[in-house]
Amino acid sequence: MSDDLETKQKELWRAAADRVTPWGKPEKDDCDFRSWMKGASKELLKAGCIYEYARESRKLRGLLVLMNPRRKREPFETTALSSTGRLRHLPCSFESLREEDARSTLGGALRWLQGYADELAENKSFADLLRTREKEVTISITERPLHFPLKAVQLAFLHLWDYGEPTPWPWQPWTATLFSGEASAKGFTFINIPDRSIHDDGSEKIAIHVRWRDFRNSEIGEEMKKLVELHRPTSEPEPNRKGQKPEDTIRAYMKALSVMRICKLHKGKPWKKLELVAKVCGYKGCGSEAAEYKGRRKQGHGDQPMGKAAQTEMSDARSRALKFFLRLFPGETPANY
Repeated sequence: MSDDLETKQKELWRAAADRVTPWGKPEKDDCDFRSWMKGASKELLKAGCIYEYARESRKLRGLLVLMNPRRKREPFETTALSSTGRLRHLPCSFESLREEDARSTLGGALRWLQGYADELAENKSFADLLRTREKEVTISITERPLHFPLKAVQLAFLHLWDYGEPTPWPWQPWTATLFSGEASAKGFTFINIPDRSIHDDGSEKIAIHVRWRDFRNSEIGEEMKKLVELHRPTSEPEPNRKGQKPEDTIRAYMKALSVMRICKLHKGKPWKKLELVAKVCGYKGCGSEAAEYKGRRKQGHGDQPMGKAAQTEMSDARSRALKFFLRLFPGETPANY
């Protein structure tokens, strides 16, 4: 990048950074999501979860400012299409976050978030967004489902921006002449390659060959089930959450985000923090501890230490929110952590 172009790029970043409203103390709508989560559809839960976690990412909010379709692009941000001569927008970047990286992580949700770039820049809560644009939000998630990035199995594709990334496993062409052992006995036609790259968040890119023309969806689904049972890494045992619906998982992540923000809001005030977590999240240990604390205070014994169960619940929830945030925005720290 030339010095002149680099200077223009940094000026653009500074302008975008100035548009991003920094976090102050989390307010009620930032910690208590019950107003819109109660009775919400699965799609609305997905949208709210992605939106609220996006608020924690300063880099994504800055990137969305630059991706905003209503923003007029500078000349150096466009290039002419060779076939028609028309101008097209080049991919955006904000500091170390590139548009293609965000799209690789967030998938279709990035385009949806792009439509609310102004609200995210202003750090409006999802509750506030629904109060002003509920009809539009409802239509947008109905017409264009978000493909929430919490799926057990996804196809992995190499992109141009994956330079330097580990090659998905197994990438080599599959052949019927190299099968042996357990895989062959179970009828799988792939090479069991020992080189695997498990990421820090427990995920892995796997190249999968699907014969759409020859098999029904139910048959492909059954083979996928067998494949993951055979090849789940020993370092990543199956999570113990039998019967949990996707909506429950999203709600758990939203409660974790509530705890993270409440911990910042009431830093140094453990009992105030406990009381609000018990009220907003309904955690059993926190609820019991809050009730016992209330009783002890009436008897003049409110100075006793907090029970371990409540402390563990809050600590685990805060860690859960951080881990999920890092899946979406690797290398960044949440604004309210």
